Amino acid sequence: ITASVADQIVTTGALNIGASAGSTTASSLDLSSGSASFGSMTVRMGTTTNPGSANPSSTITIGKDYSLNVSGVVNVGASVGSTLYSSIKFTGEGSFNVGSSNAATNSDFNIGLGQGVPNYVTLNMEELGNFNAYLGTGNFLIGSDVYVSGKSGAASSTISFAKNTSITASSIKLQNQVAGSDSTLKLGSGTNVLNVDNLWITGNNSRSSS
Repeated sequence: ITASVADQIVTTGALNIGASAGSTTASSLDLSSGSASFGSMTVRMGTTTNPGSANPSSTITIGKDYSLNVSGVVNVGASVGSTLYSSIKFTGEGSFNVGSSNAATNSDFNIGLGQGVPNYVTLNMEELGNFNAYLGTGNFLIGSDVYVSGKSGAASSTISFAKNTSITASSIKLQNQVAGSDSTLKLGSGTNVLNVDNLWITGNNSRSSS
């Protein structure tokens, strides 16, 4: 999908990356020359078997002076009844905005959370100019929130912040409850502002890093 003028796409509906939960076809959103606004966002494409470095990645490109705006919950990784491996990459000098300073989402930003099963997620924004998340009472959650016996190494999630990143939230948590799994947060190369009440580097155990 390509937007060619400013604010060409404005809807309170959802932006779904992937035709359905567990879809293996990578998608692309090109905002090089236009902005887009959505009510929520879910990245649900991926594979149910570990593809290693060959994991197909969906892409979102945001041009300078343009933005992708989401006013509600963001889920990166979908529940399909089994572990899902998902990857999405942002590029461009524009901005990915979740909420705003005047209208926080009061919703969570979820990376790799599954409903009863762990997910393996890569969210790469290191080539993006700006990432701003105004979550209010919501939380920025990285890694699996469930413990599943025998799923060693299956729930690692990695997020790389944009060059300039600002997050306002109740908490940021790097959490993993699966033995042998590590979640990783990589700061951006520019300015990183984390305005949170609680910063949990380990969640409920010691298997996370920053």
